[in-house]
Amino acid sequence: MSKKYSFILLIIVSSMIIFSNLLKGNEDKTLKINSIDAEVIESLDQEILSLTGNVVIKTDIVQLWSDRAIYDRENQTIQLEGNIKALSKNLSVEAQNMEADFIGKDALKEIVSSGVSRKLIGLEISGVPLMSANNEFWPVIISSRNVGHISSAIFSPRLEKNIALAM
Repeated sequence: MSKKYSFILLIIVSSMIIFSNLLKGNEDKTLKINSIDAEVIESLDQEILSLTGNVVIKTDIVQLWSDRAIYDRENQTIQLEGNIKALSKNLSVEAQNMEADFIGKDALKEIVSSGVSRKLIGLEISGVPLMSANNEFWPVIISSRNVGHISSAIFSPRLEKNIALAM
């Protein structure tokens, strides 16, 4: 690592305080960063540093790993991106708001707001052992009303009963 980036890293390590309000009560409410390491450290502007490639942040109580991190000096925050791992012996963190971008995010938000319309459930079916799986959907009827279908049913030798999945 060049002297320029080593100096920037030294400034980050020596001056940064993050994760306010991690601890409750009258205890110290900061997490002291012991070291930050990355394959590439670039200054995006005066207040923003970009860290990429095996980013490792070691603190007094937790170690964090990520593919990329953005450090904002003014707000003293670090935004971790990519694959993120955390290791700690005794850490309990309550998160009030977490955001992530992923495929299907909008669909999950819609399900949360409108509720689940279908459920997959497991069933036990009494009677003689089913010797082969059903080749067609069987209706699930409750109070003379068709509420779904059994998509697969078979005898389980391990459970010693007929089991099924219904939707």
